[in-house]
Amino acid sequence: MRRKFWLILLATLTALCLCLGLAACNWNGREQGGSGSGSQGDTQVKDPVEEKSLAYKLSDDQSYYIVTGIGKLTGEVEVPDEWENKPVKEIEKSAFENCNKLTGITIGNNVETIGEKAFYKCANLVKAILGEKVTGIAKSVFQECTSLEEVTIPASVAFIGQYAFDCSGLQTAYFEYPSGWKVNKETDIVKYIDIEGLDDPKTAAKLLILDVLQNGYVDNNWVNFCDHLAYSLNSDKQSYCVTGVSSDCNHIVMNILVPESYNDYPVTSIGDSAFYGCSGLTSITIPGGVTSIGSSAFSGCSGLTSITIPGGVTSIGSYAFYDCSGLQNVIWNAENCTSASSYRSPIFGHCKNLSTLTFGENVKTIPADAFYGCNGLTSITIPDSVTSIGSYAFKNCSGLESVIWNAENCTEARSQPTYIFQGCKNLSSVTFGENVKTIPAYAFLGCSGLTSVKLKNGQSPKTAAKFKTKERANR
Repeated sequence: MRRKFWLILLATLTALCLCLGLAACNWNGREQGGSGSGSQGDTQVKDPVEEKSLAYKLSDDQSYYIVTGIGKLTGEVEVPDEWENKPVKEIEKSAFENCNKLTGITIGNNVETIGEKAFYKCANLVKAILGEKVTGIAKSVFQECTSLEEVTIPASVAFIGQYAFDCSGLQTAYFEYPSGWKVNKETDIVKYIDIEGLDDPKTAAKLLILDVLQNGYVDNNWVNFCDHLAYSLNSDKQSYCVTGVSSDCNHIVMNILVPESYNDYPVTSIGDSAFYGCSGLTSITIPGGVTSIGSSAFSGCSGLTSITIPGGVTSIGSYAFYDCSGLQNVIWNAENCTSASSYRSPIFGHCKNLSTLTFGENVKTIPADAFYGCNGLTSITIPDSVTSIGSYAFKNCSGLESVIWNAENCTEARSQPTYIFQGCKNLSSVTFGENVKTIPAYAFLGCSGLTSVKLKNGQSPKTAAKFKTKERANR
């Protein structure tokens, strides 16, 4: 019995030892597994290291990144050309707004647009360098960046929105043109630049003046006072007249886009002397709703090279484009402009370089004295839609050599002789369209050089069955 007891006890102890040994082996195995080389376990327990960077989001088409904020960065920040193997092309609206920890920004060379208020009220921003592909800077991008002293703008920029650089501390603007222009408030070039007085007028025309940079628009040839036009309410109390710009425009390069409406009323007229003497005006777009252009409205705008008269214009005042010495091209679409200047105050008088004149296909009337003395014109085509040409419309255009007259039934604008081409001494050739029925009396009086008068079908006026003249075309 005692022997049996001891055998049972021995078996129990042996089993217990085996159990403890197996448990020890399993524990050791777990320890080794915790410190082993398995890569999966390594990834699970490793804390990720968060890299300091700007905040981004992908574009809708997933092809590029957009900067949405400053992220973990501080101080001077650089927007990279690429992020995660995709180009960074845009800075989002209000991306850095009210970011006081930003002191400098260098924008990468893949960024094309900078959204509205992107750096608005970045109070400690001192310096901004824009990348070489930036084409547009939206409204108020750097507005109220009170510490901003210096900005570099590349040649690629085609548009700068209103108040984009409305910064009280801005001192220096660099423009990356070949000649390395620099505009500084400390120099004598503060408000205006005399384009004619500079060695390179073409480059000078690209300059952005600080005073304008802070308050105006920029578009193509730079300064554009689009929202800085002055207006007055017309007598009907339901439309507006453009009376000029709200600040002196002499010697500032401008493109002006006259809006179709102002304060919810249509813009229907450009007032007397509205842009008188604005020698820096390079182009102006007049909307179709304008019906009247006042006297001397653009007189002396020597920088103006081209003008299109809209179809709805019915009245143009005396000297409206007088002495626009740089004017080269006029597109006249005014269908029924009957009220204009007199021979003593012609619309385009002294526009000595006007060389191209194109009439729209719906033009019915050409007013009296309209192109009196435009010596640069060498050829004119009168469209078949014209039914009336006023007296002296092309008088003394001494450079005029040829006229193509397609007006089928053009009568004089008044009962007396019109003398349309009087004094065009170098006019040598007139070709009439084959459907022409009448020409005004004395239309070619004094054209002493006229040697060739023919119809397009080859017949002369005297033998053309359909050609009737009220008076002899040339006396």
